[in-house]
Amino acid sequence: MPPTIIKRQEVLHASYLPDQLLHRDTEIEELRAHLQTVFQRQEHLNAIITGNTGTGKTSTARYVLHAFSDYADSIKCVYVNCWETYSAFKTLYAIAEQLRPISVHRKGMAFDELFDMIEQSLSQRQLLVVLDEADKLDNDSLIYGCLQRSIPMVLISNDQHFYLRYDERVQSRLQPATTITFSPYSFSQLTDILTERAKHGLYRETIGNTIIDSIADQAAGDARKAIALLKHAAFTAESEQRDAIAPNDIPAAPVTTEQPDLNQYQQLLLSIIQENGNISASQLYQELYNSLEDNDSISERSIRNYLNTLEQYQLIRAEGTGRWRTYHAVDLS
Repeated sequence: MPPTIIKRQEVLHASYLPDQLLHRDTEIEELRAHLQTVFQRQEHLNAIITGNTGTGKTSTARYVLHAFSDYADSIKCVYVNCWETYSAFKTLYAIAEQLRPISVHRKGMAFDELFDMIEQSLSQRQLLVVLDEADKLDNDSLIYGCLQRSIPMVLISNDQHFYLRYDERVQSRLQPATTITFSPYSFSQLTDILTERAKHGLYRETIGNTIIDSIADQAAGDARKAIALLKHAAFTAESEQRDAIAPNDIPAAPVTTEQPDLNQYQQLLLSIIQENGNISASQLYQELYNSLEDNDSISERSIRNYLNTLEQYQLIRAEGTGRWRTYHAVDLS
């Protein structure tokens, strides 16, 4: 059967970047002005983009970076999502890979070697590093390395003060950073965003204003959630071969907002716990360390954070405290 509802699936993904970014003119101009200062005056200034989930932080950064792509001969902007790369070393490796092909496996490279390779690859161009989900990095070595080498950064995080857990040398250098704060969208702003997504992603007359209003109301200022609800409703209606979205196509229970995949550390921790059924904290840490590559390192604090995330996703269950703490696999069937 031909599609009856969905015209362009990619428009129904939160990662889709429209030609016009609605209701973020002020934040776009703030970031653009900041980057113009960085590039025109060659000042090594940093910016922190912060705000709740679904407020347009990543889209705004990508939108502004795209505008600077016309200056590729003199400027190189590198974007990395730290949720996907998670370790400082792998994030730095990902930055280097965007600048030039790397023939040596990362196990054979040192941290400073990668920074040297990056600087050699620039050929007089200015480098800007954009780290999305910067708070997911396992340590501050990458951020400190960029600060030491005067590489300007744009750091994106839900937590404005995420860097306060870092070394004082990093804290003091980041505190003067330009901070751009994103507020939740209003109801009318969300309806505008949803209307535009429906216009480009769905066939005409497949969704009414009442449906859009209901989705915007349920999303409560979160555009990522609103788009996920729209996508779910559209796929439900199409799977039933109807020609319009109905009110009951909108899920009453929360839907996943395209939750990021677990990073490698979280996947390792989860697989170890699942293989054992239940495992003590000390044994879990030891098995994790035994699984890591030679030049990979992770702090106990980062492990605890990753375990907390797995608990929040209800993938594992923890019992006890301190040295008697144990982790248990959750039956997902």
